[in-house]
Amino acid sequence: MINGKTAGATYDAKGNVITDPSTSKPFVSTSPDSNSLIKVGDKLYLVNHYEGISGTKTIGNLPKSMALNTVEQDKNTGKLTVTDMKPIDFSADGGIWTPCAGSLSPMPDNRTVYMGDDGSYTMMFMYVADKTKDLSAGTLYAARWKQTGDQNGGSANLEWVKL
Repeated sequence: MINGKTAGATYDAKGNVITDPSTSKPFVSTSPDSNSLIKVGDKLYLVNHYEGISGTKTIGNLPKSMALNTVEQDKNTGKLTVTDMKPIDFSADGGIWTPCAGSLSPMPDNRTVYMGDDGSYTMMFMYVADKTKDLSAGTLYAARWKQTGDQNGGSANLEWVKL
């Protein structure tokens, strides 16, 4: 609990906490799939991407969540402390299902973003924005894997297919 909010709680498409009818407690993710530490000005934030909810029979039927945490860093020790947390509201988009493998990796051109998933039968994507530092318009590509070897985990060449 952080300021009365449950870390990893699951939310419905309208932004309401989903509770287990048998316990009246929120369904909580035990699998933060990614954590992105972001500095904005002189403030630090941590974005949690919660992927799975273990121990439920309805695991595939529940949406997951993301949270934006305010973080303070001790100037002497470097220790990070979460001081506030709020769920990221995806209600305008109908909720969110599985926010997987998020990261902050600024590319030198400030236009290119790579996205993927760590599951089975998934894809890798590349998005190239029309303008630097503006992701509102651009072109999406999917990677085509062309196997070139099977030694040491395999090797391949990627071909980017415009979607």
